[in-house]
Amino acid sequence: KECGINYRVILDVYHASNLHFPPREAYSDYNGVILPGSFSAAYDSEPWIEELCKVIQEELVPKELPTLGVCFGHQVYAHSFAEGAAIKCAGGSHAGRKVSQLTSHGRKVLGPSCSPQTGLEL
Repeated sequence: KECGINYRVILDVYHASNLHFPPREAYSDYNGVILPGSFSAAYDSEPWIEELCKVIQEELVPKELPTLGVCFGHQVYAHSFAEGAAIKCAGGSHAGRKVSQLTSHGRKVLGPSCSPQTGLEL
């Protein structure tokens, strides 16, 4: 509980890169989905990426599930559409951490331990 707001988050973790996905009937029970980063590329033709694109188009999009895509996650989401065309970055792959400055709303949600000067390490 922070700033008078209660949060209850339950995460089911699946390892898509191992072709480990929720059963198709489970998607109706979810309030949202997080598609995290990966050292793979959205344009790679690995079986798990192809299956993930299929899940996005057959489960997430039709059910209008709120989806947070982080780096690879947002790229593969966009690439899953017929007109999606993720391409290789000329500058090469990028991975790592970034310090981001919080907005006043972000500080309210995350609490007083996050100052505007120090930001939040993501």
